[in-house]
Amino acid sequence: MLVLEQVKAGYGGRQVLQIDELRFPENRISILIGRNGSGKSTLLKAMAGILPYKGEILIGEENKRFLSVSEMSHKKRARKIGLLPQTQHPVDMDVETLIMHGRFSRLSWPGRPGKKDMEAVDKACRTCGIGELSGRIVSGLSGGERQLCYLAMVIAQDPEIFLLDEPMSAMDIGHQIRIMEIMRTLKKEGKTIILTSHDLPQSFTLADRIALLSEGRLLCEGTPEELSERPGLVKKAMGAAVRRKEGEGLLYPYVLTES
Repeated sequence: MLVLEQVKAGYGGRQVLQIDELRFPENRISILIGRNGSGKSTLLKAMAGILPYKGEILIGEENKRFLSVSEMSHKKRARKIGLLPQTQHPVDMDVETLIMHGRFSRLSWPGRPGKKDMEAVDKACRTCGIGELSGRIVSGLSGGERQLCYLAMVIAQDPEIFLLDEPMSAMDIGHQIRIMEIMRTLKKEGKTIILTSHDLPQSFTLADRIALLSEGRLLCEGTPEELSERPGLVKKAMGAAVRRKEGEGLLYPYVLTES
């Protein structure tokens, strides 16, 4: 479980985020929704420990102890939390080398990949369905292929918690469906997934829990069913409401509505 209490964060001395209390349950897919500038990416950066914050961001342990993200070493934090930023640079290295970068926090002395690391990279490639890309140069891939490779790097890192910033933005529908399947697979493996999104039908279909942000504040959170029963609040924050539609073969059983 990831717990936030009285968290404040911002840039250059300007506060842009204040979350009084928010809990992300383990082994669930939680999605942060909100307009541009609502604080979604800022919140992910704070939870990843790469943006200074005030308050408490805590990770629950199996023995019911809670560890503070800000007090962890970089190596330990990397074993707990994996972050996929919204923008990935098209680097000039082969895909397998890129994915191996995810193993750096787990390499044993003298820092050379071993059998376990190679197995983790191979598994990440299979999970993302990119085995045929392993010898390709990252900068020569399409945007969707590159996103899958960076996601595989985070999977090879083997964190307990995945923080994914708009992982399906600007992707064709085929790649979006694949990433949704990957997230469901990770959930089955016991991982906790927290991502940001602008796509309401997709978010309400995929998520176990949804947190709605507006102007750096938490407006409400709950299951997709619970939030779909508050269309006025969702529309005020997002410009459209969402309701569930009955029918066979629907890719997204939630649809946009005016009210």
